[in-house]
Amino acid sequence: MQERKQSKPSRSGNCAHCGGRVQTRTSRELHIHLRTVYLQCQGCGWKGVGELHIKHDLARPCVVNKEALLPLAPAAIFRESLKSAEA
Repeated sequence: MQERKQSKPSRSGNCAHCGGRVQTRTSRELHIHLRTVYLQCQGCGWKGVGELHIKHDLARPCVVNKEALLPLAPAAIFRESLKSAEA
């Protein structure tokens, strides 16, 4: 679990306090599908900590890492069933 500094901050949304740009300053991997993100507002200077959690796959990858597989999202299950029916 290492903390990774980003060379260029990424845009994370708008600040709840001033509406300014919130950027991810750094992040730390806790699990293959979970990251702690450290945020900062470019307008008012607010700083906070959040989590990024990946909960569903939207499509199956060409190369599969069995440790990284997640359940398909409901819409993706529906799309895959349509593909199977057409085949």
